[in-house]
Amino acid sequence: MIVSLFLLVTDITGLISYVNLTNSSEYQMAMRLMQAYQPDAASMPLNSGWMLMSSIIGIALNAGTIVVSYALFKRMKWGRISFISLVWIQTAYYILSSIGSYYMAQSFLGNTGMAQMVGGSGILMFGEFAAVLGGLFVVAIAVFIVRKLSSADVRREFSVQ
Repeated sequence: MIVSLFLLVTDITGLISYVNLTNSSEYQMAMRLMQAYQPDAASMPLNSGWMLMSSIIGIALNAGTIVVSYALFKRMKWGRISFISLVWIQTAYYILSSIGSYYMAQSFLGNTGMAQMVGGSGILMFGEFAAVLGGLFVVAIAVFIVRKLSSADVRREFSVQ
């Protein structure tokens, strides 16, 4: 519950930052210039849309996690089942958003011409490695949580009310 609350605050902060950034005249001018000088940068508005969508989905998932965490804490049967479901949804979302973020970063680097500068430096490979390692870590935690909440002892504890 505490981790979800922290993540909720960070997602709200990210959403506020996104709104402030994209509404600034500097950002809008930079986007116009980028599209004028690099017509293939048409995916840039999609990238900012991805950031907005990612923040909103993160807020919804973390708010839902706070609610079901409370139900789990109160030993409500629906809380256990909902928490298991939400863990799998969050895991799938993490994997999908990591893949989407990777392609968004590749698009941004390619469209701005920065890919040639950082391509041979190992920075991209480190990011890819960190994303895969993070994905494996998230899946391992999800499997641990689901197995624990699905154990006979925990199911028995939640059936007695």
